[in-house]
Order: sequence, then structure tokens, then C-alpha cells
Amino acid sequence: MRWVLSGTVLALASVQLLGACAADRGTAYRLEDAGAIDEARDIWVDLADDGDTTAALRAARLYLDDEHADRCDAVGLLTDAADQGEVRAMALLGDLYFEGECVEQDFLRARALYATAIGDLETGFVGIRLGEIYSLGLGAAVDPELAQAAYSKAAYYFANNLTSPSRYHRLGTLYRDGLGVDQDGQRAIQLFETAANGGHVPALRALGDLYASGAPGVEPRPELAYSFYSRALELGEWQVYPALIDMVMAGNGTTADPARAEALRAQAVERLTGLAQGGDTRAARLLVRITRGSPALQDDTATVLAQLQSDVGPSDADSLDLLGDSYFFGTSVERDIDRALDYYLQAAADGSRNRLNRIAMIYDSVESRHHDPSIANQYWAMDAEILRGLSEQGQPSAMVSLANMYRRGQGLPTDGAAARSLYEQAAALGSADAMTRLGDLYRTGAPGLRSDAQMAVQWYEAAIEGGDLWGAVDLAKLYLGGRGVRSDQARALHLFGRAADWLEQQARAGDGRAAFELAELYERGWGVGPSLEQARLWYVRADELGEARAAERL
Repeated sequence: MRWVLSGTVLALASVQLLGACAADRGTAYRLEDAGAIDEARDIWVDLADDGDTTAALRAARLYLDDEHADRCDAVGLLTDAADQGEVRAMALLGDLYFEGECVEQDFLRARALYATAIGDLETGFVGIRLGEIYSLGLGAAVDPELAQAAYSKAAYYFANNLTSPSRYHRLGTLYRDGLGVDQDGQRAIQLFETAANGGHVPALRALGDLYASGAPGVEPRPELAYSFYSRALELGEWQVYPALIDMVMAGNGTTADPARAEALRAQAVERLTGLAQGGDTRAARLLVRITRGSPALQDDTATVLAQLQSDVGPSDADSLDLLGDSYFFGTSVERDIDRALDYYLQAAADGSRNRLNRIAMIYDSVESRHHDPSIANQYWAMDAEILRGLSEQGQPSAMVSLANMYRRGQGLPTDGAAARSLYEQAAALGSADAMTRLGDLYRTGAPGLRSDAQMAVQWYEAAIEGGDLWGAVDLAKLYLGGRGVRSDQARALHLFGRAADWLEQQARAGDGRAAFELAELYERGWGVGPSLEQARLWYVRADELGEARAAERL
């Protein structure tokens, strides 16, 4: 009888305990709804301490979503919940390891967490992250098949769970890039428009990008791109600043207005400086890009870079890459290739593949004291492996970069036919850059490919129509010299004049070749009024940006 009573007492105690837990949960939810986040979080933490993984996940999310809280307090909660098999906690913890936030960046750990989470809970966001890891070879070898499988799971999940504007945007991105689904620009536009109509501002930027560059089934429409970028900026999407500045400077999709472009640049610098000083590496990266061609605006950038140098840790790959870029181009700091290489190598050692080509370039340069073709070739080969995977996923920029490597024999056998095939694939996807490269290829010829001036002219004209005015510069030189075509000086000067403003825009953005070509136009009076003063100014800038030919003209 005593045993029965004891069991009854225990049962009653258990019921009371469960009732208390349920009451605590209800209280926590009511406090959240009322905006009393700190009090709600304290209750969830108490429940998590008793082994409740759902409560641990809830508390962690409140730490991550509250801008006034310490996000790093989420790590312990997520780790405990993930260790007990909570797949949603695994996904969030994977994000922290992927970004290197509050923990040392560890792509292998992130991959393991994502792989388990996507196996039990096929969330789209996990699929995209896992696809990035496999396609970029983060922490492991590049694996296009596993990347596509992960993207395919993400696409399937989003297609069957279109419950928010952000999910329409994510699925649109997969259709735009052909990740896990057949590439379809029109379907991407439909999804982006639905997301934008639902108030998702990044979808406006995505529409701007799509109409700026074009895609299968979508012709480039600069006026629409400008409209979407402008709306996005009005709603706070500061990442569109570079595109808008470039369009206003060149009159692409809007009226050319250099004064307004510079006003936009100054506005961007002020805004991005505040964000960068608050630790936003994306803002710092855009700040470096925007001020690269404007020395008068670089004081704030120098302050941000100094702060970044003092705070950067060995696992902060994005910041290391950014510092490498600053010293590589001499943005707000004195150009220093040795320091650039040091930062790039630190980032690469941490798993970053963003600047393998820059490392290879430094080792490949005969003017560098680090010149070592064998080491350069190792890095070119690693870069080629990544580019091949991205090309197989249908990314035109990767196709162009890989074709360039075939053409130059960088980490790959020199192969003009392979380069042409990749350029043609990218051109078919609307890449004006690829069209210009095809023009170059036919103009000069390559191993396994004879020169053909008429084909060069056709591709240069297609590139000009697509908005890449390098095609205009190169076509003008053909007409000027009469190489393979009838000499036509008037046509050449017209093309040079058409390209002059665009070259200045590219030079101000840090392109050394553009600065050199612009200087040559002023020196020779090709398409612009001759000016030795302007020629010298741009030759000096080209030299500062590492254009080797410039020193001979100074």
C-alpha cells in the first residue's frame, strides 16, 4: 500500500512539474508577444537548463534576433541543443561556424552540422549554404555533384514552402543562377517580383542585377535596372550604391551626370563608414571599392582599415581578404604587395578561396620579389578547380575566368578551343564581357584557333551592344590600324569618344588598364580633346594601380 501511495505521489509530482513547465512556456510566449524579450528569454534559458532543447533553441533565437543582446550567448545554448539532436539548432550553429561569428570559423564543422540538418529537416537555407561549401571547396575539395544535390534540395523545399517573401527571393536566386534547377530568367523575375511586392527589399536589388546583366530569356534593360536599384536604395538597400554610381556616371539607363554620381559616392561613403566602423565587413568592402578611384574620399576608409587591422583575428577571412585588397590596390594605404600577399595567404589558410587568383598573380609576376611559377601554378590550379565547378552550375563570370586561364595557360594546358567554347557559353547567357573576349580571341588567334578579323568585329559589336565598352576600345584599334579590316579613322575616333567616359568610370573604380587607355586617348587626342595634363594624370593613376606599361610613358 505504501508503494502504491508513493507511486501516486510521484505521478502527481510529475503532472505538477509538467504543468509548471507548460505554464512557464505560456508565460514566455505571452511575454514575447508583449515585447518583454529579456523576461521571456530568462524563462527559456531556465527551461533549457533543465534539458528542454526547444527552449534552448527559442532562447538562442532571441539572443540572435535582439540587436541589444550579446549574440554570442546563443552559442552555448545551440551547442547543447545540437548535441541532443535538435536539427534546427544544428542549422543555426552551422551558420555561426560558417561566418566565424562568436566561434572560430570552421567550414568543416559547419558542413557536418548542415549535412545532418538537411538530412533530417530539408530546409532551403541549409541547402544553399551546403551548396556554397561544396561548390567553392570551403574546407574540402570542390564537389559540383554534391553542390547541385544540396541546391536541388533547397529548391524543392522552397518550391513547396513559399510562405514568405524571403523564400520567393531565395527560389528566384536559384532559378536565376541555375542552381539545383534549370536556369530560367523569366521564372526568376516572377519570383523576385512577388517577393518585392511583399515588401522584401533585397528582391528589388536582385531585379536590378537581373535587368542589368540579362539572363536566359531576359534581355538586359538598363532603364529597368536603374529603376529597381533606385527603389531599393530609397528603402535602405545600401548594397546598390556601386551599381547606381556606375550607371549615373556612364549614363547607363539614365542621364549621364558625373556631378550627381560624385554626390551619390559621397553619400555612400558617409553611410558605409558608419556601418563599417560598427563592424560590418560587407560595408567596409563596398567602402573600399567605392573610394578606390577617389583619393579625396579615402580618409574615412583609412580610419576603417586601421580599425580593421587592429581588430582582425586569424579566422576572419573576409576582413583579411579586404585588407589584402586595400594593400594590393593601394586604397587609403600605400600600395604594398608584400602585405597584400600576407593577408591573402592568411585568409587562404583559413579556408577562403576568394583571392586564390590574386595570390597566383603575385607569384606569377616577374616583377614581384615572390616570383615563383611553380607556386603560382598551384594556386592557379586550385582556382581553376573552383571555377570549373561554378561554370558547370551555369555562372557566366566563372566561365569567362576559366576561359581566360585556358587562353593563358594558367594552371591549365593552353587551349584556344576550350577558351572559345567557354566564352561562347557565357556569351549565350548574355555576358558582354565574354563577347569582348571572343573578339580578342579572334583578333589575335590562339593555340588551336586561327585569327579572323571579321569574326572579331562581329563579337566586338555585340559586346558594345551589351554594354561592355572594352569592345569599343578594341574595335577602334582595329579600324585605326586597318588590321584585317579596312582602315576607318573616323569610325575609330567615334568609338574612342564613345568609350572615354566609360573608361574614366572604370579607372576611378580602380582599373589600371582603363586608366592607361584613357591616358593614351588624351595623349593622342583620340575621341577626346588632346590634353597632356590629363594624360599625365591618368598615366600616374595607372602606374599607382599596377599597370606596368604606364611607367614607360611618364
